[in-house]
Amino acid sequence: MKLKNSDLEAMVSNPSYQKLFTAKFDDILLVLEIRRQNEDIKPALQAYIGTKQALIERYCDKDLKTGKAVSGPQGQFSFTQVPGSLEKFREKYNELLNKEVEVNIKKIEISTAAISSVSKWSGADISILYPFINIIKATSSAKVKPLKTVSKV
Repeated sequence: MKLKNSDLEAMVSNPSYQKLFTAKFDDILLVLEIRRQNEDIKPALQAYIGTKQALIERYCDKDLKTGKAVSGPQGQFSFTQVPGSLEKFREKYNELLNKEVEVNIKKIEISTAAISSVSKWSGADISILYPFINIIKATSSAKVKPLKTVSKV
């Protein structure tokens, strides 16, 4: 599947995507599929985050003694030392966001019953998840029972 880095940015910056990976589904196969997808997408996310950080460090304000990037109390960076650095950063960052990456994932099929049993999902949640999930209507025959532990005799 091809994604843009802007899709990866939306995932990283939006708690809706993380909700998918922290939700407690009863269907163990669904949980394994979600975990597999998360592992498959990690290299693309790490490459994107690393490139984004390198761009920030290249164009942001630096400590004059150490030459290292300076961030504010909440981790924000400023671009005021070198005239035009913010514009150059934005240009390069927009180029990065528009690049497509190939990710070895397929959509996860999640039944409406499974997704609604976890928590409330907003339209924003679903819009972030849309490229990664395929919501299917649950049927009575497709109902999966929760796992139960059995003690050894």
